[in-house]
Amino acid sequence: ALDLLGITPEQLPELVPTTYILKGMKQRYATLLGLNKETPVVIGASDGVLSNLGVNSFKKGEVAVTIGTSGAIRTVIDHPRTDEKARIFCYVLDEGQYVIGGPVNNGGIILRWLRDELLASEVETAKRLGVDPYDVLTKIASRVEPGAKGLIFHPYLAGERAPLWNADARGSYFGLTLSHQKEHMIRAALEGILYNLYTVYLALIEMMGETPTAIKATGGFAKSEMWRQMMSDIFDTDLIVPESYESSSLGA
Repeated sequence: ALDLLGITPEQLPELVPTTYILKGMKQRYATLLGLNKETPVVIGASDGVLSNLGVNSFKKGEVAVTIGTSGAIRTVIDHPRTDEKARIFCYVLDEGQYVIGGPVNNGGIILRWLRDELLASEVETAKRLGVDPYDVLTKIASRVEPGAKGLIFHPYLAGERAPLWNADARGSYFGLTLSHQKEHMIRAALEGILYNLYTVYLALIEMMGETPTAIKATGGFAKSEMWRQMMSDIFDTDLIVPESYESSSLGA
């Protein structure tokens, strides 16, 4: 592959484990950072891995789920496994641990779209009252029974990664009738986000070969009692919500 691209191994950085400690920082970088040049630097890992670390989700069968602007669901295993159907990823955490899971493009960004395009008056009211507009959004959705009166939302407004891996995927409302109101559209969107993530969860279970023992939830969605309950109902399991919602930062 390197020959095909005209690249030599010497042009690439050295591969090291995530626990590798770099010492002897160059003075100009130390000065820019305000650090002693002998300060050890741990190479570290990606945000997804660190989210598992931040919620202490490393035991066999434990799953971490995050929904912020986008979303992801992951678990740690003790040997590498790749998905023949190419739905989910597998990457190295350290010498004896690997992370499998899948990221989705469409999480809280869908709520932002709803807020900006459909809820202008509600947002203004929320601002006047000093209330988070997203709390207003979920409160409106709570007026509707699960299932949104048969309305289905395909949440692919930003294409999609797992499990489709299709940048050209597009979103839609399916089953829209004159009887549907704004609250049905919001509820259907929330459910669509979670059902899409649930398909990744099913692929993850297939790769794990067992039913997860615990799901730990983080990210902005975990602040919403209603959204947590919706996920618990759809995934048919209890959610554990750690003290910190910002698990990747905590893990780092």
